[in-house]
Amino acid sequence: MADNALHLVDALHGEKAAAPAEMDPAEKKRLKLENEKKSLLASLAGGDFSDQRTRVAMILNLYPQSRNSDVVLALKYWETFNADVYNPAGILPADLFKLERIPLLARARAKIQNEYGLFQADDGVRKRRKNREEEMFAAVINDVAPTPTMNVYADETGKTAAYVIVGAVWVLNGRAVWEVTDAIEKWRKTSACAYFGARDQRFRGNVITCFGGKLIADFGGT
Repeated sequence: MADNALHLVDALHGEKAAAPAEMDPAEKKRLKLENEKKSLLASLAGGDFSDQRTRVAMILNLYPQSRNSDVVLALKYWETFNADVYNPAGILPADLFKLERIPLLARARAKIQNEYGLFQADDGVRKRRKNREEEMFAAVINDVAPTPTMNVYADETGKTAAYVIVGAVWVLNGRAVWEVTDAIEKWRKTSACAYFGARDQRFRGNVITCFGGKLIADFGGT
């Protein structure tokens, strides 16, 4: 009987000591990439350009030709996010050190396209990229106008009140999207309405509701 008791104790200890089954590495990687992809799309939709990967995704989204050429990608990126340094008439050698590096932009582009499956290049370019990166000089010369896009940031307040107030800001081009979100981010840190950021993850809509008049005036509205 004592032997049976010892065997029972050993069995119980063995069950406690047993390590949980580990997730298959391939499935773990797939879930990680899926979460990163969802996070990227959420940041892109919400106008959160705080990291380089989201900024690259914005360029790939707005300018289809940038999906085929890292040169076009870099030019459009500099034009949008490094406008204080970038000069389309000619870049000074000293300014090259201030601009985002093309290899870093290309690496972010490759991850977005190859691992997330977003904003894919043309089939011919994708095939050539298996062996080497193909420069698309013609795409730079024949800069096709991008598909017109418009970003609208809106939110409402007074859900439980007699009246509902809706505030919105309409942004008409890619550069303005960056300028508006950057202005809101800077203003939010010092404004009396900054508490929205801590209370609500959708702070941009709330900030716009409070800040809409000033923001529209700053960007040439009436």
